[in-house]
Amino acid sequence: MKTDKTMNLPKSALLFGSLLLLTSCASTPRTALFDPPPQTAVPENTVVYKFSGDAEKNIFREMHPAGSSIPEVMVYGNIHIATWLRPSPEGTQERVTAVWTTAAPTKVSLKTSGSISGFYDANGKQLRQELFGNYIRVSVSKHLLYLVGSIDLEVEIPEK
Repeated sequence: MKTDKTMNLPKSALLFGSLLLLTSCASTPRTALFDPPPQTAVPENTVVYKFSGDAEKNIFREMHPAGSSIPEVMVYGNIHIATWLRPSPEGTQERVTAVWTTAAPTKVSLKTSGSISGFYDANGKQLRQELFGNYIRVSVSKHLLYLVGSIDLEVEIPEK
């Protein structure tokens, strides 16, 4: 039976559009486990992140010191955005957000609110921010990218 490829085009467009919609909408918040020991029971709907080495693990300890809240993760397709509160040197709290992808490295636009005081890679190197209004364009990879800021800092991927 011969099929008309033009008839499949609307179906493909609808399917692709639905896929885009699914990837741009965030999941409900999930708990995160960063580098759990082997044989650790992982609760359902928990996002697990494995460090690539000791340097990355040490930077995470600086970003998530004792007294920090439990990280919550929003999943936008392959992009993960974890957020938590940590005690600041001034005795107040600041919000830390970690962003990474489970797919190939890519550039994404993040919508932010609140103030950002620091932007760091997985090795703790401070990066330059490219802010465009309430948006920041970043390159994400399988390694954590940190945004540190005010307690009201929110970071999300805008819906299309």
